[in-house]
Amino acid sequence: RDPQDLYDPRLNLRVGIDYFSRLLGHYRRDLRRALTAYNIGPTALDEKLAAAEPFSTEYYQAVMGWYRRFQRRAATLQEVT
Repeated sequence: RDPQDLYDPRLNLRVGIDYFSRLLGHYRRDLRRALTAYNIGPTALDEKLAAAEPFSTEYYQAVMGWYRRFQRRAATLQEVT
């Protein structure tokens, strides 16, 4: 495939979802670790875990913040309809 294909939003979402699904499996459904690996890369996270080094959860917190906002918005929209 041509790397330019990733600019197609549908393909980009499919690839991203597949990748994140594999990360969730690798990290035994630990959402914090899977999101961190998605952000910094699984190799970098695994190295930090092996060395018992702390890793930033800022990306996780940001994503979960957006997730909660979308959930509230969806709930509000369902109440209206």
